[in-house]
Order: sequence, then structure tokens, then C-alpha cells
Amino acid sequence: MIFLVIGLLVGGVAVIFILQNIIPITVHFFNWEMNGSLALILILSILTGAVLSALSCLPDMINNYFEINNLKKRVKELEAQVDNYKKSIDDLSRRTGVVPASIPVPEPTITQTINSLL
Repeated sequence: MIFLVIGLLVGGVAVIFILQNIIPITVHFFNWEMNGSLALILILSILTGAVLSALSCLPDMINNYFEINNLKKRVKELEAQVDNYKKSIDDLSRRTGVVPASIPVPEPTITQTINSLL
């Protein structure tokens, strides 16, 4: 609901901006020439900048995606190791009759582990 309200406000401001800036202008860029209203040219410039900014962030986003997936796999491997150690301890305690001292340690969730690594 909040995004709808924000979208309507931004749309309203954009309409007001366009209506107040209808002056026709010509933009020259090397041999290329574009005619249009000031508002249209400004909005196209802003959108072009936003697209170029998003594209410049893309390599880092891809790298982070793969790194997070690798860390999730590593967490699963470590959790499997912990489970194996717990089984080994239980098996040894059953065979020897010695009960290991228990230390209450809360186990972190996968999300907490990944967040601590990042």
C-alpha cells in the first residue's frame, strides 16, 4: 500500500514537471541530433543514467550472488560435520558409558552464520 502511495506521488510530481517544462529544445551529441521537450529530454537523461548505474553495479551483484551460494554450501557442509561429530560423541558415550559434559551453546541459524561472514 505504501508503494502505491509513493508511486502516485512520484507520478504526480512527474506530470507537474512535464507540464511546466514543455519548451522545445534540440540536443546535439556528435553527429546525432534530437528534438523534443525539455521535460522529455531530462527524463530520458535521468533514465539513461539510472540504467548505466545499474549496469555498473551488475558485476558486483553477480559476484556477491555466487559468493553467497558458496557460503551457503559451506554452511551446510559444516552443519553436516557438526552432526557427524555429535553422532560420534553419542556413539562413544554409549560404548564407554561416559557421559560428556554438556555446555549449553545455542546453535546459530544459517542466516545468522551467513550474515556474520558478510
